[in-house]
Amino acid sequence: MVLPATPRHTFAWLRRYGSYSALALLLLFNLAVTPHFVSWQTLNVNLTQVATIVIVAVGMTLVIATGGI
Repeated sequence: MVLPATPRHTFAWLRRYGSYSALALLLLFNLAVTPHFVSWQTLNVNLTQVATIVIVAVGMTLVIATGGI
């Protein structure tokens, strides 16, 4: 007796790479719609705004990793 093969998932790639696909779609949309989306000024503003959050996140990670909480 031969058992039928298990059906392949049609959208298995979407489950695996869904976040990357959504990020790529957002980037492509912004590249098409926003005139100066890719520029040094935009990169500078994004890095400046995120610097404080990164410092706090690294500090919290170190506290949790060393068992401080």
